[in-house]
Amino acid sequence: MNSLPRSAPELQGVPSAALLALFEEMRRLPSAEIHSVMVLRHGHVIGEFWQEPFRPEYKHTVYSCSKTFTALAVGIAVGKGLLDVSDRVVQYLSGYLPAPVGALSEVNSRLVRMTVEDLLTMRSGIVSDWELRNRSCEWLRDYLALPVKNRPGEVFDYDSMCTFLLSAIVQKVTGQRLLDFLRVELFRPMGIVDVDWEQSPDGFNTGGWGLRIRTEDLAKVGQLFLNKGQWEGRQLVDAAWLEEMAAPHVETKYDAYGYQMWACAESPGACRMDGVLGQYLLIYPREDMVVAITEILVSGGWRHRVLLQELLFPELSDRPSVPGEDCRRLQERLRDFILPLPQGRASSPLSLSRLYGWNHPVEENPLGWESITLVPMSCRPGLRFTARHHDGTLIVLEFGYENWLLHESIACPPYSISALGRCDGLKRPFRVAGAYAWSAPDTLVLQAHWVDWVSGLRLTIKLGGEETSGLQLTIEENYTTPHRTTVLGVRV
Repeated sequence: MNSLPRSAPELQGVPSAALLALFEEMRRLPSAEIHSVMVLRHGHVIGEFWQEPFRPEYKHTVYSCSKTFTALAVGIAVGKGLLDVSDRVVQYLSGYLPAPVGALSEVNSRLVRMTVEDLLTMRSGIVSDWELRNRSCEWLRDYLALPVKNRPGEVFDYDSMCTFLLSAIVQKVTGQRLLDFLRVELFRPMGIVDVDWEQSPDGFNTGGWGLRIRTEDLAKVGQLFLNKGQWEGRQLVDAAWLEEMAAPHVETKYDAYGYQMWACAESPGACRMDGVLGQYLLIYPREDMVVAITEILVSGGWRHRVLLQELLFPELSDRPSVPGEDCRRLQERLRDFILPLPQGRASSPLSLSRLYGWNHPVEENPLGWESITLVPMSCRPGLRFTARHHDGTLIVLEFGYENWLLHESIACPPYSISALGRCDGLKRPFRVAGAYAWSAPDTLVLQAHWVDWVSGLRLTIKLGGEETSGLQLTIEENYTTPHRTTVLGVRV
């Protein structure tokens, strides 16, 4: 950790007061839950924070930021002469085509014309089917069997499966899975040692999502762009390829799109990686800055970019200055950042007789839970929650009072998709931090964050009145897409 050089903001021409104002406003954004922020200028980290219970050493799922890493792998393969962007997709994936082997004449003629560049720019022509990966075990074969409605290269249609095809192509031309290829060619030379990536049921890294990486390592890749592909004197990616990735290849109703990354319309020359639910890597060549953000934010990252434009960029200077009291105040304030804990009491007079220690069957629910149990933890104020899954698996979560209790769990975190084999290829168990409080005598709130993922659960258990022995369990999957809230009856 901390392999990027650190610097006082003033030494890189950034006032600490402006940086602190930026961080505070980010934390105040509505519907936002910041996990981490790291700001670089002139190759130095000038400001960073992780809100407890998130920490620098934890990886974070970055969803569609994964796409840019896939494009980097394609570019490295192009630089080695293993493929070209003008190559046709069928050249590498002929064994998965919806036709007898060798009978390309029977394949949709548009599919035959599809190129690697069409996939890079999300113009495959295939009619996207976002549910395919939720029902199929052969993603590659079944995706290539979908209708090709438009001529490849003409119509932009954002589709993560385009990137999945790129992952499969990299694996075909290199003989290595996408992640293994990047470990050798990019990650190890950059000191990125702890990273994993989900795999499809048919044996490919998912490409368009599923990468888990630390915030600092994400920021390193942004600095690689500013370094024009060089890292510690070694050219890891051709500078021309990085320019192609960041260049606007197609206009969309959002921003211009390059090779698996977005342009920033509000800042000429800037580009970014975007992950659903709030992972961003912002690259600003003109300001010589990189900003990496992980969070839960359901309304998109444009507000962060506005804050940068309004609060930080006008204060930048080309001349260093001497750090002073503002720099000290910034560092002290950052140590206080913590996600809100559930508020209330540690216990309720109703808990022992009505809730704790009993096995409570629950109604059918999206999480597949059949029953739940809550018991106090003896060592300190805390609760252990156990849910029995319909497959017999026991899901155990622990919750501290007035503190985030860190533990490990085999439970798969709440996910934005229901893909078959989801989380395959990721290291387990997952790290979870939990906290609880009785917000009222009849209401228990439990909050769990999967701190090496994105999402969490908020469980609210409400005891029935004296006339009923039942409970009501509200499960808020914070956060899936869209937010999903389930209210269940619980039998005693």
